[in-house]
Amino acid sequence: MSKGIKLYPQCSEAYMGRAEIYTQLKLWEKARHDYRQALTQEPSSGAGHMGLAECLAEMGEKKAALEEYKKAIEADGTVKIVVLEKRRDLLRKMHDYAGALRDNDEVAILPILI
Repeated sequence: MSKGIKLYPQCSEAYMGRAEIYTQLKLWEKARHDYRQALTQEPSSGAGHMGLAECLAEMGEKKAALEEYKKAIEADGTVKIVVLEKRRDLLRKMHDYAGALRDNDEVAILPILI
């Protein structure tokens, strides 16, 4: 991946791929950097915003993570169910049970609406 990024620094897919690997390795700073690079090139990437949100949450930046989850849903409706589930779990960890219940209810009815 790193060689590909050096050859094609404007390739958002290369940054996304490497960010996903860093996320699996729990290298949050590096993953956050690569997700941001990918989003600079492709701001409408729901997966990019979702990955960045996960990194931010793991780094303790929970409010910023919630904002990224919101951006993910706005950017790409196809990731909505997954994002709502992740956001619900984060809200629960933050003891925002009302928010977690709202997201849970929305997850429950989305398949019916589709």
